[in-house]
Amino acid sequence: MKHQEAYALFEQMIQLAKQELLSFTLTHPFTKEAKPDKSLVTACDKTIDLKLSQLAKDYGLQVISEEGEHAQQIVESGNYITIDPIDGTLGYIDYVTHALETGDIHNFLKRDLGAEHDFSLLLGIVEDGVAQYAALFCYVTGEKIFLDGNSKKNCIREHNIRNYSGTDAVYTDQRPGGDIEESLKKLPFATVISQATLGLKSVYTLINPHASAI
Repeated sequence: MKHQEAYALFEQMIQLAKQELLSFTLTHPFTKEAKPDKSLVTACDKTIDLKLSQLAKDYGLQVISEEGEHAQQIVESGNYITIDPIDGTLGYIDYVTHALETGDIHNFLKRDLGAEHDFSLLLGIVEDGVAQYAALFCYVTGEKIFLDGNSKKNCIREHNIRNYSGTDAVYTDQRPGGDIEESLKKLPFATVISQATLGLKSVYTLINPHASAI
């Protein structure tokens, strides 16, 4: 698959995920449950996952998704797309809770609550066992990142609202970390950035203009 084809599919999936996120959140009662690993999942996660998985299958791709079936034979085939419909579910829950507390679910995403409440869509395409293309979309800021594992010049980044640019950065979660994280946060020269979505943090350490980042 060429990067133009992958990016076109990613764009289609982003638009579908945005549509489903708003439609579901504004018209369905809010529910959440704990998964076996004790992380949280909402009905909205599952709905977006189903819609994107079906689109990928219609496109002819096998799917490994966060909320769907984890089939070993698909992974062993080396050819599939990965989908995480809402990376940073706690952030999504925060936005729903904030909207309800301000009196109307239609206030959902109307106000930026800060990076520690961001949540995003993560997509990746694996071919012959190698990660080839990826896309990240922040539902809060609208930031969009397309990555080509073979060529930096094909990478696209749009709407970089957060604009993290400290020389030495320590990316943390909104939840309390362990001893190592606490030690890193106390480094006198480090810029501490609280960012809710692991996918964005991981990519930010590589593509933002830091001299060093963790």
